[in-house]
Amino acid sequence: MARLPGVRNIAYDAKRRIVTEAWSPLGRGDTLRNETVVALAAKHGKTPAQFILRWHLDLGVVAIPKSQDPARICDNLDLFDFALDAGDHAQLATLDRGHRLGEHPTHCTEEQSAPIQRRCVEFESKARSATSPVER
Repeated sequence: MARLPGVRNIAYDAKRRIVTEAWSPLGRGDTLRNETVVALAAKHGKTPAQFILRWHLDLGVVAIPKSQDPARICDNLDLFDFALDAGDHAQLATLDRGHRLGEHPTHCTEEQSAPIQRRCVEFESKARSATSPVER
C-alpha cells in the first residue's frame, strides 16, 4: 500500500497486525462538498460518501461512517461495484491538509481520559461477572 501524506503507513501497520480506523471518515460532511471529491464520485456514478468510503476500503482502513438515515446507511454499503484507479488515489492524496477534526489522541489529558478508563474498568468487571466459573 502506498504511503500517502496524512495517512498512517498502512503497510507498517499491516505487518504488525494493527488495524487503522478512520475517525469521522466523511469529515463531518465537509469532505462531501469538496469539488474534487464531487467530480471523482460523479465520474464513477457514485455519491461523494461512497467514493470516500471506497478509498478507505482500498487503503485497508476501517471506516465507520455515522448515519441515522436507513437509506444513507444502505448507500454507504454499496461500495463493491466500482474501483478507484491510480489517478483517483493521486488526486485524493493532494487534498490532505494535515487538518484534524478533533484533538489528537496523544493530547488527551489525564482528566479527560479518566471517565473513559473508569467505564472500561466497569465494563470489564461486568463482563467477568457475567461469565460462569467454568468459563473463567
